[in-house]
Amino acid sequence: MRASVSVCVAVLMLRAPGAAALDLIAESPFLRSGPHSGVAVEVPAAGQDVYFHLALRVDASGGVIGVPFEATIDGQAFCAGVADLGPGAATVWCADAWTAEAGQHTLRWRLDRGGLIAEDDEANNAAVLVWSSSGGATPTRTAAATRTRTAAATPTDASGTTINRPRWLPPTTAPTVA
Repeated sequence: MRASVSVCVAVLMLRAPGAAALDLIAESPFLRSGPHSGVAVEVPAAGQDVYFHLALRVDASGGVIGVPFEATIDGQAFCAGVADLGPGAATVWCADAWTAEAGQHTLRWRLDRGGLIAEDDEANNAAVLVWSSSGGATPTRTAAATRTRTAAATPTDASGTTINRPRWLPPTTAPTVA
């Protein structure tokens, strides 16, 4: 059973005209045997516990900003939160383990999921890892076990109007940040 806490944060990050460049880059999702510890896991075997991680980069010349993030597994929310990050490389991860099941799986990380941070490039805020775990003791690698980057969608309301307002983050598993 996963422990949950409510994370309610309103984040609104706007950049004034002529402000320094800012870009959030989801670089590489990966799996480990522990939360920000343990060994790298390329393809987990069915029944193996793994922790979801994302290597990212903040390209900015300013100070620390609150970066909303979320991880989903097979289309289901797994963890989310806000990481206070400064310029440079960073890693975020989910504090709870996920137990692999046999079959194909898709781990999707998304930064600035509400589109609240004004960036130079909004299309590099998501990263995906796809793999196939076998039911036996030895996992199988497939051509789908690759890392790909996908574009994040611009948030819109039912009428198709772009949304540029703060959003509340839903109750989530407590995130951890390095």
